[in-house]
Amino acid sequence: MGILDDSVGSLDPLDLALDQWRHQPGIGPALGTEVGLYLGTVLVGSVDGARWHVWPNGHPVVLLDSGREFDVTALVSDRLDRNGTSLPGLYAEAMAGT
Repeated sequence: MGILDDSVGSLDPLDLALDQWRHQPGIGPALGTEVGLYLGTVLVGSVDGARWHVWPNGHPVVLLDSGREFDVTALVSDRLDRNGTSLPGLYAEAMAGT
């Protein structure tokens, strides 16, 4: 996999690596949080009006100008646990939701 540079282009190779990493001891359990925060960083850096928002319980989400919230850690956990939407697909949803 290439370097994670906070770009949209890094989401494809990262998504491909997720299935290999999620079953590795010491890596798999942290993936939802770590990759979710990375996805959020990419969204905030590349989607107009996207910004971090923290719920009262301290949980970080990405808030779009439309008011839609992306719970990036939950979305990535869903991708890992139930073969949910890919990282590029989540990015596309955020772009459509602006």
